[in-house]
Amino acid sequence: MNFQRVVFCCCADYHRIPADLIKGLYSQAEFAGIKIELCNDLCYEAVRNPEFLKQLSDENTAIAACYRRSIKALFASVDISAPMVLDLRSDKINQHLLTLGINASEKKSELLIPEYAYKWKAWYPLIDRERCSGCGKCIDYCLFGVYSRIGRRVVVAQPSECKTNCPACARVCPQKAIIFPKHNEAPIDGAEIEPVNPPKLEVQPGQNADDLYTKLAKRRQNQKKDALLK
Repeated sequence: MNFQRVVFCCCADYHRIPADLIKGLYSQAEFAGIKIELCNDLCYEAVRNPEFLKQLSDENTAIAACYRRSIKALFASVDISAPMVLDLRSDKINQHLLTLGINASEKKSELLIPEYAYKWKAWYPLIDRERCSGCGKCIDYCLFGVYSRIGRRVVVAQPSECKTNCPACARVCPQKAIIFPKHNEAPIDGAEIEPVNPPKLEVQPGQNADDLYTKLAKRRQNQKKDALLK
């Protein structure tokens, strides 16, 4: 698929994305005629200007940022689906060029990545909805009132109240569902992680194991739907 626009996150204040990779991919995309935009910090915008993220949820737009799991959770935090994500923290530039459908060139970019120093460093948790069980341990553990519930669903209600550089709640989460995109340790930083293992069921004589797991999967899906409706 050929994308018409690529939006780069510069990860202001923390710079978790290598500047050389941003420059290299920027120049290649620019040379291919793709519209390029720089965003100071997607985490900051998600809290201070969520409408900006909604404008990026477009099938013709790609986000060049950090781990896919982080960006997916970031967009989910404002209740929209993430567009295509180019993972600048783990994938190589050749993989990104292939995704964008462009050929490598010798062009070098003169891009100067601007420096920003926000009064509020956008350090706060995101929730991986595919992993969160809604147990509420994060709510009980956090001393700053960052989390709350909407029905049975745990949400990050006060992101700006999070203590900067503290990832403690992520360490106590039994499902490893809490992400701090600006952290430097996996899987807290949003790096890919093994899927949640479904509970094992004891198969009774005469029962089919596949039937039991099918019923369990359907029940879990219905529970997720109920939580979203509340």
